[in-house]
Amino acid sequence: MEQQAQAGASLYVQSCIECHGATLRGSETGPALVGAGFWTKWGGQSLAALYQITQVTMPVNNPNGFNSQQYANLVAFMLQQNGLPAGQTAMADNAGALAAIKLEESETPVRVASVINGASTAQRVV
Repeated sequence: MEQQAQAGASLYVQSCIECHGATLRGSETGPALVGAGFWTKWGGQSLAALYQITQVTMPVNNPNGFNSQQYANLVAFMLQQNGLPAGQTAMADNAGALAAIKLEESETPVRVASVINGASTAQRVV
């Protein structure tokens, strides 16, 4: 759901932008959450794996510091920024429900907008 990704964008700005950057392309202190770097690591893996790793390692100064819905929102935002479509319902907030979902890169290239200044959705390359 679009609303879930928007909630994740807000959380990202509050807690993740410092390490992963305004465009989610990473920095010296945090890996890219979009693009080739993301897909090299996560392509073909289950959505549950991404959810669980995010939950147990982030934020780096307070792992498991958000509630389960906040982690689902954050992962939904990352997927949106990678060009994946929002679902008809909100993404589940537990790994068990996400285990059967395989992460596959969008075939449509995306240009990620900065989350600064209110831009929080992936912009298609034209």
